[in-house]
Amino acid sequence: LMETADSGDYSESGGELQRYNQDWTNIYHGSSSLVLRPQNTGEVSSILSYCRENYIGITPQGGNTGLCGGATPIKNEIILSLEDLNNIYHLDPCSGVLICDAGCILQNLHD
Repeated sequence: LMETADSGDYSESGGELQRYNQDWTNIYHGSSSLVLRPQNTGEVSSILSYCRENYIGITPQGGNTGLCGGATPIKNEIILSLEDLNNIYHLDPCSGVLICDAGCILQNLHD
């Protein structure tokens, strides 16, 4: 599966995984043993296709700043972290419409 993400950016380290297995409230905890951090949308597509074909559950995470456990794995799903997909492409100052990647943290966008 790690080969599916061309850049090979992943972690199986327990210490590093801890921050992906909980939300900011520290109330909700998961037990995933793998996080994949794709570097582009092509890698996201490849990972999702592989997981679908092999019946592997995933938990997608954007900036992982949620407060209600929605991006916390329930069991041992693979965490698909989009944190490295954080480019800002366009902000229209008149309409306030922002085009950016899914891993952007909202607070950083506001700042």
